[in-house]
Amino acid sequence: MDASAFRTVQPAHFPFGSWVVRSSPTGPVLVTERTQEGAISAARADLAANGGGQVAVYGRDGTEQQRLTVKPAAVAGQPVSGADLLDAAGAAGARVRGEVFDGDGDGEADGDGTLNRLVELGPDGPAKDAIRQARQLLAWLTAALALFPLLPASVMSAELGGGFAGIFLGTLAWSLGVAIIAYAVIAHPSVRSTVGLSLVGLAAFWVSNGLAGLFGGTVLTVAAPLPTDPGPTGIFTWIVDIGAAAIANYGFLGFVIGTVLGGIVGWRGAELYERLHP
Repeated sequence: MDASAFRTVQPAHFPFGSWVVRSSPTGPVLVTERTQEGAISAARADLAANGGGQVAVYGRDGTEQQRLTVKPAAVAGQPVSGADLLDAAGAAGARVRGEVFDGDGDGEADGDGTLNRLVELGPDGPAKDAIRQARQLLAWLTAALALFPLLPASVMSAELGGGFAGIFLGTLAWSLGVAIIAYAVIAHPSVRSTVGLSLVGLAAFWVSNGLAGLFGGTVLTVAAPLPTDPGPTGIFTWIVDIGAAAIANYGFLGFVIGTVLGGIVGWRGAELYERLHP
């Protein structure tokens, strides 16, 4: 680990209420996030991808609240070990619950580097630039929305943070379902029919809500139980109800971002499938 690698998490001057990641307390802004948790997660992911280091978290009073040590992530292109995968799974579950995973009890967050490598599609993944640009756009969009107090308060749930991985996992009951549908439609053209899409949608959101419940996240099927009509119309109506429940829980902006990120994950999964099965 490079002992000189360092990031700070501090309150932002603008947009008010947001948080920024810097290379030093007075250095340039590297990342802007809506929440402190999101900024901490972004700083961890950045350091993990660059050999590890330390994150100093400052409060709104300007004092340092805590200092976190970040382990380096697995090197891109090298296989991920079973232990790393277990840590990544633990980190995923912790992010859904809004917690930090410490698998070995040493006081350091475990699995973040591997998780970001897997979920963000690798540092050299073709979607990396698109994700970075989307995050910048969302930061400006969030700032713009803050100027319109007449809009509904639930534009985006305050619990959603942590950049790409945080929002994808925070909206898992919806975003994973979208990812499964996108993967199936792109990789398997045979499902591109009314019956095929309805069955895939039913299975996708049932699986995504089951995993969300397993990890302790929001389960949308509580508000929208299984459809009583087993036909395509009944299933599509049920999916619309699932979407409405997602908006109610994540806010409209959280719903939109979760949909986009789910689509990116599904597209990338289909691309990997095509590489393995030319």
